[in-house]
Amino acid sequence: VLLFRDQSLWAIEVKRSLAPKPEKGFYIACDDLKPAHAFVVYPGTERYPLGKNLEALSLPAMAEEIAHHALKSA
Repeated sequence: VLLFRDQSLWAIEVKRSLAPKPEKGFYIACDDLKPAHAFVVYPGTERYPLGKNLEALSLPAMAEEIAHHALKSA
């Protein structure tokens, strides 16, 4: 879970599989926390939706998203 300066909350789960599937606990945490964005980081290169407000993306893409949002919210 990341909390930015602008108080936006992001939920992130990391997977080793090329076909990432979030665990039940991730969904429960998202239901409880209501993050602005939820991501599953996996070793692939494609970025694609896994559900409502949930995206799969690579580690470099996740780092870019975090850096972009951190600069925007500073």
